[in-house]
Amino acid sequence: MDYRTTCGRVRAGRYRNLWLAGECEIGDDVTFDTCTVFGSVVMSRCVGGRLICRSASIECAGDMRVGTVEGHGCLTIRSDLRCDRLSFVGVTDVGESLTCVHTMSVYGRLVNRRTVTAGAFRLWGTIQARDVRVQSLSIRPVRGMMLASNGIRDYSAGSRVRTVVGGTVEVAGVECETLHARVASLSGYCSVTQLCSSRGGYVSDGTSRIVRYDADCDGAHLGPCPA
Repeated sequence: MDYRTTCGRVRAGRYRNLWLAGECEIGDDVTFDTCTVFGSVVMSRCVGGRLICRSASIECAGDMRVGTVEGHGCLTIRSDLRCDRLSFVGVTDVGESLTCVHTMSVYGRLVNRRTVTAGAFRLWGTIQARDVRVQSLSIRPVRGMMLASNGIRDYSAGSRVRTVVGGTVEVAGVECETLHARVASLSGYCSVTQLCSSRGGYVSDGTSRIVRYDADCDGAHLGPCPA
């Protein structure tokens, strides 16, 4: 079933395509193949296939379980987010765990209070997170006014992550307590309290600060990164 609305509540049911504009609410027991949001949507939880955000605001009070998340705007999830792929421009704020099975690309600001787990994670902007566990990680600051002109604040602030565990890690302008990687590349005035390298080496552009470096560290106490 296809459904379009510019306001109001989406009732329980299974939908093939949802088009939501204006101020809408998605009720309990709603599932969808594709949901495209143009306005402001609130929901208690979210279960579906493809979620598309078009300069919109989406707020989910509970868990979100979808195949893909894509688009631009503001995405706020109070509990867990689990998806196969995520490609988002704007603000992504996840209160609990964020798990992306394959690739995750964020241009803007990512906030997470628990653990970010992904295959490949690419971020252009800023991140505030407790733990990040990935196969490959790239974090780069953004310079320019495009995000600010679209109402995205703090996108150029410094990035802070307590613990990073990964395979190949390339970061710039990141403050981190513990970084464990097979291969690590630091630039742009990173600050790392403890750097562990299971292959005994790292690359730095000379601007980054490393308080303690442990070569050939297995990082077992940090737990595994995604296979």
